[in-house]
Amino acid sequence: MIVIRFLAHSIRLLTALLIVVAAQQAHAVDGISSAEDGQIPAESSVRFSIETNSRLGNFAFVPDRWGEFQFRVENRSGAARKLLCTTYFADYPTLQYGRQLTVPARSRLQLSHPVRLPLFETSTGTTANIHTLVIDESEGKEVLIKNDSGQLRHDRSLVLTNTDRNTGIIAGWRHSSHIPQDVVDLVVANRVNQGLNNRITVIGDQFLPANETSYDYLDHIVIADDRVADDVAALATLRRWVHSGGNLWIMLDRVDAEVLERLLGDQFAGRVVGRVRKTSVRIDKGPNLASPKGEPGNTVEYDEPVEMVQLLISGMRIVNTVDGWPAALTGSFGEGRVLLTTLGARAWVNPTPEAKRLEMEKTPGSESAFLPNSRMEDLAAYVLARREPEIAKTVSLESQAVKHVSYKVPTWGLIVATMSTFLVLLLVAAVGLQRLDRLEHFGWCGSLLAVVFGFILTGIGVSNRYGVPGTVAGSHLLRAIGGTDDLRAEGVTAVYRTDQGVSLAQMPQGGKLWPEKTDSTASTRRLIASDLASSRWDGLPQEAGLSLYTDALSQTHVERIEAIATLDSAGLVGTYRGPEASRQDALLATRNGRIGVKFSSDGEFVAKSEDTFGEGQFLDATYVGDQQDRRLKIFQELFANARWKNYLDHPHLLVWLDKWDSGFNFGDGLTRQGDALLAIRLNLTRPPQGTEVLIPSMLVNFSTRRPPDGTLPAGFWDDLRKEWQERSSPSTTWLRFQLPRELLPLSAKKARLEVRVTGPIGRLEILGIRDNASVSLASVVDPANTVGFDLDDSEVLAISQDGDLSLGISGGDTSRSQTPNPTGAISAANTWRIESLDLHVWATATDSTKED
Repeated sequence: MIVIRFLAHSIRLLTALLIVVAAQQAHAVDGISSAEDGQIPAESSVRFSIETNSRLGNFAFVPDRWGEFQFRVENRSGAARKLLCTTYFADYPTLQYGRQLTVPARSRLQLSHPVRLPLFETSTGTTANIHTLVIDESEGKEVLIKNDSGQLRHDRSLVLTNTDRNTGIIAGWRHSSHIPQDVVDLVVANRVNQGLNNRITVIGDQFLPANETSYDYLDHIVIADDRVADDVAALATLRRWVHSGGNLWIMLDRVDAEVLERLLGDQFAGRVVGRVRKTSVRIDKGPNLASPKGEPGNTVEYDEPVEMVQLLISGMRIVNTVDGWPAALTGSFGEGRVLLTTLGARAWVNPTPEAKRLEMEKTPGSESAFLPNSRMEDLAAYVLARREPEIAKTVSLESQAVKHVSYKVPTWGLIVATMSTFLVLLLVAAVGLQRLDRLEHFGWCGSLLAVVFGFILTGIGVSNRYGVPGTVAGSHLLRAIGGTDDLRAEGVTAVYRTDQGVSLAQMPQGGKLWPEKTDSTASTRRLIASDLASSRWDGLPQEAGLSLYTDALSQTHVERIEAIATLDSAGLVGTYRGPEASRQDALLATRNGRIGVKFSSDGEFVAKSEDTFGEGQFLDATYVGDQQDRRLKIFQELFANARWKNYLDHPHLLVWLDKWDSGFNFGDGLTRQGDALLAIRLNLTRPPQGTEVLIPSMLVNFSTRRPPDGTLPAGFWDDLRKEWQERSSPSTTWLRFQLPRELLPLSAKKARLEVRVTGPIGRLEILGIRDNASVSLASVVDPANTVGFDLDDSEVLAISQDGDLSLGISGGDTSRSQTPNPTGAISAANTWRIESLDLHVWATATDSTKED
């Protein structure tokens, strides 16, 4: 009897446990029906497995970043199977990621789909459990497929990477090739030198990702083989990744220059002269202000020769040289950084001394068999920097998108017309009553008219307040990647619905669409990827009212988006080719300034120097409407961002697109509105010989140079921060003004230098160079605000073959004493500073066929 009671009690406990487990699985499955009569086949002809080691390496799963899940599926039956594979994290069962696919009969597929890893709590540790449901939809029903052990869920664990800077190496993809150890040693040595761990990700799969989302977990990518040369999709992915802020290192001793041409497009201006093998290597530091001829390094001998590529290139900064040839070059590409090394990896490192190696072993993850030499240390700090968030994420595009779907205020014309009608009817009533000799009734007639029109105005207000139709409104920042057919877009989409329901948010052209609210546990939401990069959100709850989505999209345009311009005597004239753009509020911009642009109907535009905007001005309008107010706020936030100014190192045309369609679909019956700001790198072309041109100040960059006597510069312009320093005593700085190289050769006729000063500078003097000596050109005492200097000395305004024009600025007065305060510091009232400096140049295009 006791045994029977024990068995009965055990059966009840087991039954209760099974009910609890079934309820938990039903919550994750959320609406999936079982096979006929509720039975799921014990055996299946479909086998599924998810890979814990991604094709993107062993450290590809970083919390709060996008990545991808790779899986294999096999169909052993004689009929094609339509499957839905959906995966979720153990602690987040209602947010799932999946792939919908059709598996042909008797075939195997290896596929992947994007996933955004949650921001796990610190207590979670270094692993995360994931569960996958494989659903067979072939018969019009949703049937769960069991794994090999008979379970409904396919469970795996992932190793998480919690480091904040991650490096990937593209190398060693052929079965016959191996991962180059010297490359690995160099990258590891640089990571350890920068205070990072020695873990790297080797991307050795034959097929590279065709979506930059897969690289979101990486801050740095090193290309050390030619695998991407003929992979158009992989090249586009890498191009978009670095343009959005990634740090790219290309080892040209292992990579063909063709990769550079295809990757960077027209922005790569160079060619390979030859390849050599060197047993004696001396890495010199390139020319700089402190050492105009560079700094020689130490010579190192090698038993096994080191490969080197002899490269001729323009548009990049040469950091190091070997025998006069560039050995390391740096440059920007969009928001990202590019490092080119032409010298083999072994020449950049030294073996780790024994004492240092023992010290490293005390800290796990910091061991390295090599250390970077002094030349490589500076390069490592440049290319292994932390990847910054995209510029678009620093702008409050959300608030601008919401304004498109807010209620409308009745127009001024409607209010005036209504009130005018009321006054006219009031006048008619008064005249009529007077003629009828019933003027005593005017009081109640006027009151009645006032009540009627009060109701009319109230109705107009209510109609505008509550008559907002269903709307999809976006606020986006678009960048055409110069020299290519690619376009990047980031922004915010606001969706307003009048009725509650469940929306099907679709991304037929690819991209990322992320709802603002993803923490709800009311229902299961699935981000489902399908073929041709399209995807959709299933089960996304959409309540009546406003919903917000952050989004990003990359596209390839059949017709290249470009802006081409040249100069004339008034400024710039050019042509825009691309999506239909608004003719209002366009700008030509660099980090130095902005010019208003006027468009004609055929895409031609004019930007006159006289339309140069002052500080804080972004629109050429005296009255700013709602649309211009939104645009103004976006401009103000962008140009307050230092990274946006760096992005504008080269001139860009900024235009507004009223009808840009992101391709995201939220259903029928929704009105589309919004603004998109498109930035296009401006291609400058040389005007015909003999053309007189006016070069606006926004096209003229400047940097510090040595004085004519060759002494070290000690001026008050900071080249690194791109700002003027505050001074309290006399100081002189010499500047090299760089005219656009595309316009050379030029002969300057005259120039105007405009300087804005704050504080008691005393004497402000402009200097030039004549016969290799400094000469005074003009001066002013106690300038107020902005002062202009007209220069017409042809010898002083001589333009070098590289487009350089040199001038000096001297400020301060030695006759005025500076009185320190009791602490010994100079009072702020005695300090002065140059706030801005602009140089406009009038020149003539000379014969470009003459050789120097």
